[in-house]
Amino acid sequence: MVTTTAGGGPRKRSREFTERRILDAARGLFASHGIDQVSVREIARVAGVDHALVHRYFGSKAEMAVAIIRTEGASILAASPPPATLDVPATLQALRAALDHGMANRREATLLIIRAVLDGLAPESLVADLSRQPAAVLARWIGAAQQAAGPAGGPLSDPALVSAVVMGALYSLIALDPWLTTVTGLSPGDLERRRGELIDILIDVVARAAGVA
Repeated sequence: MVTTTAGGGPRKRSREFTERRILDAARGLFASHGIDQVSVREIARVAGVDHALVHRYFGSKAEMAVAIIRTEGASILAASPPPATLDVPATLQALRAALDHGMANRREATLLIIRAVLDGLAPESLVADLSRQPAAVLARWIGAAQQAAGPAGGPLSDPALVSAVVMGALYSLIALDPWLTTVTGLSPGDLERRRGELIDILIDVVARAAGVA
């Protein structure tokens, strides 16, 4: 597909622009319907490009889903870089901001990750560097904080398990509203209106696990 200049001559869209249109279209379709249920022709139609370009630039739908999720992951890491020190108040404040951003802005990305896993994509294929993923970073920080403050007791003693619970809760809160609202007896819209309270609960779990609550 081409656009035109002011003088009427044709100008090809850049590959970067076209790729972005394709990925934006695929992101919404995959999140809403699942990878297996979306055709390449449908992605091309929504993106406004020839379907041959989708194959040429990304190969398969699975490769496209991996590209989208890796891009989303890089965006999250850029928005909330890992803590560099054991400054506990600053780290918890940064974590609070990251959780708030995730709940407010990452529903489509979260749904896409869930759909990708349900459709059989290997979790390790969805990230470029497992060690830099937010859940891994959080687990390492909790472990370091425990070493400095003394290990937490009971079920909060395993940093990886605590991180899995916190991140799992975050994904559920993002992806399963309004189902969670209905089954718990909350009012419609409560998960959004009371987002700060929900984040307080998650932060409290992390702080206790880190031995600072």
